[in-house]
Amino acid sequence: MTALYGCADPTGEPTASPQTPTSTVPESTQPPPSTTESASPTEAPTTSVETRSGLRSALLAPEAMPQLNESTPWQLATTRDDARPSVCQKVALPAVGATRVLQQDYAVADTDITASQVVAEFPDELTAGYGFDIVASWLRSCGARLKAQGYEQRDVPAAYTPMELGDRAGWAVSFYGPAEQDPSGSHIQAEALVLAGNHLSWLVQHSVGQDYNYEPGESPPERAASLIADRLSVLEPAT
Repeated sequence: MTALYGCADPTGEPTASPQTPTSTVPESTQPPPSTTESASPTEAPTTSVETRSGLRSALLAPEAMPQLNESTPWQLATTRDDARPSVCQKVALPAVGATRVLQQDYAVADTDITASQVVAEFPDELTAGYGFDIVASWLRSCGARLKAQGYEQRDVPAAYTPMELGDRAGWAVSFYGPAEQDPSGSHIQAEALVLAGNHLSWLVQHSVGQDYNYEPGESPPERAASLIADRLSVLEPAT
């Protein structure tokens, strides 16, 4: 279950949101945890608390989630109550207008490789576009965010890159350290972001390594974005 945080504007600076009230809690400074325990998706406490099956249908099944390589199959993992999928994230999505947020976590057994997919519903397309702009701004400015959390930003193989999917989409990869698990490696955070109508989905994959080399269009976040766009396209608009 995702906690509710203060709001942010597209520049990433905290401000009051016209859509939702805000509250403030300490920011997490840790990368996503490694866990392999099976669990169900969790939904954030928002203005509407019932589970909407449509949001659940937008989540990728573990076998559909693009793998880092052939030896890293995904399985469901426990979602922490205070989880924030990305180190680039500044506030929880309800703080930027989302009325429902559903998160599912994944992991690769016996490794530090994890992933999270978040599906958010907004009251209308305008508010959803506002939320998308804020999240995209976090990905573009993640270097400053990493520095503020005590990390060193390293080589960036792919800064935020727009994609022609859904109404809007993009993907990004961040390298940062130090990585305690591998002093010669870095944390690698790969992200895909897709907007369709009044729904947004954000996928984050986290691993530790020394490189992230894929053919154009074949990286896990690029492949995942296409799958996510297909699922979002069939969700019903909020009523």
